[in-house]
Amino acid sequence: PAGDHRIVDLAAVGDFLQGIVDCLRLEEEAPRQRVSKSLEQRLGDYFGRELDHPRAFEPSKKFLVQDAPGQRSREIAELDVSVRVGSVLVAIDAKAIHVSPGYRRFVHADLRNRWQKFEGYVEHADEQAEKLEGRPRGTSYDLLADGYSHVVTLVCSTVPE
Repeated sequence: PAGDHRIVDLAAVGDFLQGIVDCLRLEEEAPRQRVSKSLEQRLGDYFGRELDHPRAFEPSKKFLVQDAPGQRSREIAELDVSVRVGSVLVAIDAKAIHVSPGYRRFVHADLRNRWQKFEGYVEHADEQAEKLEGRPRGTSYDLLADGYSHVVTLVCSTVPE
């Protein structure tokens, strides 16, 4: 996904992100099954503190485009957390998905429902990347001027999938 001469190990990146999410869960005063809605901000803060790679945009950045002069801008994508790795924009969609008791007991219907929901989140993240690659310039962003050549999306959740 990152070009003809570059290999991105998405499984390793996913494991890395899961470790970060686990650390953020441990930092919470009252551990819960779900991470609070501040997950995006907390992931962004963590990346800002710990990584050599700078954050690409502020957490929960909205990407707006205008279809015609004089029309209102509309949102085509929102990045929960994003990191610059060379010319690659790594867009991370953070999801706090409820874990049902049946999921933990490996009940088929609960496993299927969770995976269907997760699949929808992955498809949504990929659609956002496609929209950004199709419209690299908008009213609130300019990926080409910022030096991005590719967009790679990742979805992370609060439990290992």
